[in-house]
Amino acid sequence: MSKKYLFSIIIALTFFASISMEVFANDNSSGSGSTEFRLKSDVVKNRTLSESSNEVTPFATGNGTITCKASGKSAICNWTITVKNDLIKYSSVYVHYEKFDGKKGKWVSAGNTRHEYGINLPTKTIRDQSSKHNLSKGNYRAKLGGTFTGVKYGAYAAYATKPATFTIK
Repeated sequence: MSKKYLFSIIIALTFFASISMEVFANDNSSGSGSTEFRLKSDVVKNRTLSESSNEVTPFATGNGTITCKASGKSAICNWTITVKNDLIKYSSVYVHYEKFDGKKGKWVSAGNTRHEYGINLPTKTIRDQSSKHNLSKGNYRAKLGGTFTGVKYGAYAAYATKPATFTIK
């Protein structure tokens, strides 16, 4: 391998590593993210045609938020999901944790917490807390995912998630 080729690879890797770390440039050990939930089925009976476009959009959607705070070697993540035009009767939500591996230049799994339970009195909003302990130093993110079941329209699944970020120092 030529020195010029090797030098180009080193420059490219350095550049990509700096971009990946931009996420944490202004991090103060906590952050928040959001997740959209849509009906899980491919064919949805209750869809409405948007007046501003020709796109078919779901009549019922849900939005989730997650906020994480690091403390010592632990992280506490509070999450909330609110559904529009339906009521939540069952949670099968999970929080997926990932740690940035600088050597590999990518995010790697750091585990999940599952929040699976029935809702006695169906509601538009559910809230819970996820915690992860004995974390090593580094940059982490937490994504809200999984599904929940609505009374009227059935299962909703997470997609297009924006993770919450935090740093263990």
